[in-house]
Amino acid sequence: MNNPHPLEKFSGPMQSTMGQAFPGERAVFRGYDLHQNLSEMTWLELHLFGITGRRFKPNELHLLDMIWQVTSYPEPRIWNNRVAALAGSARATSTQAFSAASAATEAKLFGLQVQHMCGDFLFRTQQRLEIGHALNDILEDEIKLHKYIKGFGRPIAADAQDERIPAIFKVLANQGLTQGKYTKLVFQVETALEKKGLSLRPNYAIFASSLPMDLGLSLKELICYLYTVVLAGMPPIYLEALERPEGATFPIKCNQVKYSGVGYRKWEI
Repeated sequence: MNNPHPLEKFSGPMQSTMGQAFPGERAVFRGYDLHQNLSEMTWLELHLFGITGRRFKPNELHLLDMIWQVTSYPEPRIWNNRVAALAGSARATSTQAFSAASAATEAKLFGLQVQHMCGDFLFRTQQRLEIGHALNDILEDEIKLHKYIKGFGRPIAADAQDERIPAIFKVLANQGLTQGKYTKLVFQVETALEKKGLSLRPNYAIFASSLPMDLGLSLKELICYLYTVVLAGMPPIYLEALERPEGATFPIKCNQVKYSGVGYRKWEI
């Protein structure tokens, strides 16, 4: 008997448990009428409901909103914002500019890949602690494997606390929320690293992972929630680029380029 192809059961009309559009009638969003049952939701509430299928409390939503807000910097030199600025300078549409800049946000050194690594580190560490592993042993293994602990240290301002963290924790306190196991773990790791002689402060990325995970977001859900985390900083710099002459964003003269490669060559046909 031939085994059916794994895609066979997906052949035919598209099936989805998430929703369906009925043009001229209604739209279903996770089993609810989008325009009737969910009309009182804010965009963030709907975004999180779409990701998790859960309703969050107002104080939890306030915290999750703040995690977005504090890192939307309208700074055109930042790597992904630079894409938005250059797109405006080239007279690309806003959709093109923000889509390209959002794709660049998923950088391994600074962006969403870092968030994934932070969340993964916290999840794996917590699992090992719960089955009896010592934190010092876990950190030694992590450093041997990766050479670093993601979410700790900030090369661009190594001696200063990450300016976003006090703002987040002020909201945490004002909203009557307490630190969960993942956020407590961040501080335990910081203390353990200090005892090893590694003065590495937690940075924004680790708390932007731990706090949503404390509210029950899985690793996959965390990254879906964070994908727009810097979006609010992009429109200002895109619009500013439109106000300058075309091509006036980071223009470079030919004589400013320092080239040290192969010299002049004649093209032979």
